Amino acid sequence: MKPALPTCESCSSQLTWTQSLRAQRFFYEYTYCPHCREKQFIHTHKMHLSLILLAAVSPLIINLFFDLSIAGFFVLYSAIITIGFVVTPFAYSLKSKDPNLPIKADVTRGDPCD
Repeated sequence: MKPALPTCESCSSQLTWTQSLRAQRFFYEYTYCPHCREKQFIHTHKMHLSLILLAAVSPLIINLFFDLSIAGFFVLYSAIITIGFVVTPFAYSLKSKDPNLPIKADVTRGDPCD
């Protein structure tokens, strides 16, 4: 999967980096498209988020094997956090329907007991 900024499924317009960062709002499940104002649900890509988490934890792992000074640790950690902040808008997409809802079967019954 090629990293790309989120695209609205309703109007097919791609969000800019700042719009997608604003739309991300970590505590909400949905946002509104800045172009068409339609409700769009946020669908996170688990692989991208796990790579960002691994990158955030990597200075701790590096510090286990190499003796980093405190200043070097904080410089490395702040650089990785900055890169993670820049990359997070690429870690999700927008969907018109809620991806967390269970799928309802549309079954017409021919029950003789009815």
